[in-house]
Amino acid sequence: MKHFINSYQISKTLRFGATLKEDEKKCKSHKELKEFVDSSYETMKSRTIIGESLQEKKFVEKCELCHNKILKFYEAWKQVYYRVDQIALYKDYYRQLSKKARFDAGKQNSQLITLASLSGTYQGVKISQYIINYWKDNLTRQSRLLKDFFQQLSQYKRALENSDKTHTKPNLINFNKTFMVLANLVNEVINPLSDGAIAFPNISKLGEDDEQIREFALNDYSELATSIDELKKSIATNGGYTPFARVTLNHYTAEQKPHIFKNDIDSKIRELKLIELVGQLKDKSPEQIEEYFFQLDKFKTYHDEKQSVILRTQCFKYKPIPFLVKHQLAEYIATQKKWSEDDVLKVLDAIGAIRSPAYDYAKNKDEFDLKNYPIKVAFDYAWEQLANSVYTTVTFPEEMCREFLNAIYGCEVRKEPVFKFYADLLYIRQNLAVLEHKDNLPSNPEEDILKIEKTFENIELPYQIKDFETYKKDILA
Repeated sequence: MKHFINSYQISKTLRFGATLKEDEKKCKSHKELKEFVDSSYETMKSRTIIGESLQEKKFVEKCELCHNKILKFYEAWKQVYYRVDQIALYKDYYRQLSKKARFDAGKQNSQLITLASLSGTYQGVKISQYIINYWKDNLTRQSRLLKDFFQQLSQYKRALENSDKTHTKPNLINFNKTFMVLANLVNEVINPLSDGAIAFPNISKLGEDDEQIREFALNDYSELATSIDELKKSIATNGGYTPFARVTLNHYTAEQKPHIFKNDIDSKIRELKLIELVGQLKDKSPEQIEEYFFQLDKFKTYHDEKQSVILRTQCFKYKPIPFLVKHQLAEYIATQKKWSEDDVLKVLDAIGAIRSPAYDYAKNKDEFDLKNYPIKVAFDYAWEQLANSVYTTVTFPEEMCREFLNAIYGCEVRKEPVFKFYADLLYIRQNLAVLEHKDNLPSNPEEDILKIEKTFENIELPYQIKDFETYKKDILA
């Protein structure tokens, strides 16, 4: 590919997180391989110490443990929240709940108010039903966020377990934000349960058929509350989760101001041709949708301006719909088109689903083809594997990778000075990682040090790099 323009990206914006963003990048000849080497050089400098990665693993383990506890609580509360005959609220919490659930609390003489005793109505609906509906809505939102958080957590784990460029970390702003929103929803119930503001005064009278509610009522939720609080503090300590000028997605904003965003939302959906794409794929199975994206002619589709912007983006790189807006977007489209929300969500989940060339090649070498992967993903794999093979033995489709890169740049890439320079940097980085791995130090570190020194001795700069000698001395020291 002698000339390509990456004109479209999906960027996160208010409400949907899907809009057009002009970002042109042109690579007209092999001389501009310099950009890729510059980027790789910066990566090498930033990743010579792997301590941060080890801390990340502990953080992810803590997130996974907390997720499992929240999921267990969610499943238990889902079986209990509607039991009007068993649940009671203390007066102060009842008044707080009246503001959140939007009903008139009225005058209550008793300090402990059972839901069964709330026989009055507000705007034609029983007071107790307002409370049940509020908790039900809370559970629905918990369910969505639990799924989103689990998907991001799984992506995070895969990125830490695999060093290839296909396995990228989730957007950490979204990751932290998803957990914070989920934590706040859970705390809406956990805190009053822990304080006794939500009570079960008649559990002593429950029969054997109600063992589940008895177990829930007698459970101690302080451990879950502590786990959530510790993780929230950990996230806040490491930079928080809300970037400058980011607008929080308030659950009630659209209800209170229904006409502010609708025209913009409709306009962007039309611009992205998202509904057409969803309509085309909604009746297919997840496997069929994945295969549809996999089999696209990436170069042809990418340059076809008649295609959906989202589809064209997937032909260049994996770009999922942001987790924080995916469910709202699915609900919006489903309501507008009278489609099943699950069918719409199925398509949105498939957009940007990652496939690893390295994994697929190891699994089935005979059917492997780089053309099935987005252009950037295929490039990264081919470039990285060829560079790795300069100093180490690597099992990969060498001829296919070489032809792919040569076709893009119109030259024999492996003969270019910038490619050799990148291979040298990659080899140095790999040996540094071995030396600095605290949990698995090499038996003969002098051997790895010698490899680094010899590589630096023979390295040839394809162009001038500011402060290269300074970095070199620091590493060798």
